[in-house]
Amino acid sequence: KVRMVAPTLATDPPVGVAAVVNTPVFVEVTNWQPEIVDSDCILGVCVTMTATPALAFDPGDGSGAIGCVPPGSRYDPARPLMEQAEGACAHVYRQRTAAEGRPGAWPGQVTVTWSVSWTSNVGASGSYDPLSFAASLPRAVEEVSTVVVDGSS
Repeated sequence: KVRMVAPTLATDPPVGVAAVVNTPVFVEVTNWQPEIVDSDCILGVCVTMTATPALAFDPGDGSGAIGCVPPGSRYDPARPLMEQAEGACAHVYRQRTAAEGRPGAWPGQVTVTWSVSWTSNVGASGSYDPLSFAASLPRAVEEVSTVVVDGSS
């Protein structure tokens, strides 16, 4: 039997390292479980249960959760940063933390929500309330300033 579990995360920058304003943060669920289908028969009645997962990343900065293609996205240093953030399980923070009433870290969260339904060979079917498993992903965000001298930095 398969157990549904809370997500384990890999991020870039890594957990515990501050992100930089206007630079994407990538999120991936490393223990991603694909759709689960299980069937059983008792006394001629067969039931098939299907559990389908969906992935969401809420960066915690008030911008709202984004749906992600499972299992999420890892940063690839061989590809242009902003190009690979398009359509990835990634978020660009626009405000730093620990300033003017803001928290020391945005209270981010990654959630795997399972939709569970069942069908039988006697024409009955149904569904259950969704099951959600979450992992906290707090993220400090810093601002980087540079000085431009003679057109170069």
